[in-house]
Amino acid sequence: MSVSFPSVNPYLEHPDIWPEVHQRLIKTLARLISDKLPEQYEIAIRKRIYRVSGDTALIVGQPNLGQSGLGQPDHRQTELSNPSVSKVQDYQRNGTSAAGERQNGVLNSVAQSTITLATAPPSISKPTPVYVPVPQEVREDYLEIVEPDVGEVITTIEILTPQKKRAGRGREMYEQHRESLLGSPVHFVEIDLLRGWNPLVIYGPDEESDYRILVSRSEQRPQANLYTWNVNEPIPSVPLPLHHPHETLVTNLKQALDLAYEHAGYNQDIDYQREPLPPLRTQETDWLAMFLQQQGIR
Repeated sequence: MSVSFPSVNPYLEHPDIWPEVHQRLIKTLARLISDKLPEQYEIAIRKRIYRVSGDTALIVGQPNLGQSGLGQPDHRQTELSNPSVSKVQDYQRNGTSAAGERQNGVLNSVAQSTITLATAPPSISKPTPVYVPVPQEVREDYLEIVEPDVGEVITTIEILTPQKKRAGRGREMYEQHRESLLGSPVHFVEIDLLRGWNPLVIYGPDEESDYRILVSRSEQRPQANLYTWNVNEPIPSVPLPLHHPHETLVTNLKQALDLAYEHAGYNQDIDYQREPLPPLRTQETDWLAMFLQQQGIR
């Protein structure tokens, strides 16, 4: 059953679904913007490629140290470093005769016990399953409004992904890219439809919300406009800045989301009997339960 949410469908943030949502949303939004752009502008889909490792907090495990433990001597190593044993090893390397060995009963006794120790099979403990950070190639699409006649990028539009928000190399690289844009003459629009992880840095009142869109005109920096809303509120209409001061293009993000949902058929794969991931706050959870009951799917 198709469900029309007033805002973003919170179930689409699931890690198994969001990558395709992001891809389809980029393409759909590009088409809607292209239909409304003045003739001197074009919309382009760009691709950023980089490698990350360990962004899911996987670490290399320590091997099992057995009975010796940390900070305590391994008895096998202590015996093998004993001076008497060193003499036996020298004796074996130097080819001393068997008769010479019998002449020294003490040395012979040490040699026999040491040879037994050295040739005994080592004990092997059961391994512990662990995970290691495997490098992965990340491909992310974003949008640019360009003016081909002058060969100039006018506006960059980013739709955030988990890699850009969660702690790790992906966020660090995106923050560097974001900083370079904010220090350039290019307008910047950042769309955050992910409730998980910490928002990107801005300075101003702490607007606690589920979703946000940052619009930064280059000539107005460091001042920018932040649009915020929650899952039970409609998505605001956001003006995209163009070349000349006060020149904007109003785009309908809700329409882009609905078209992306419709083409992909996400509702068939969503179990609305469960809570979304990540979970909503208490007030929004109560609203979601009532909303789904009204829709007849819970």
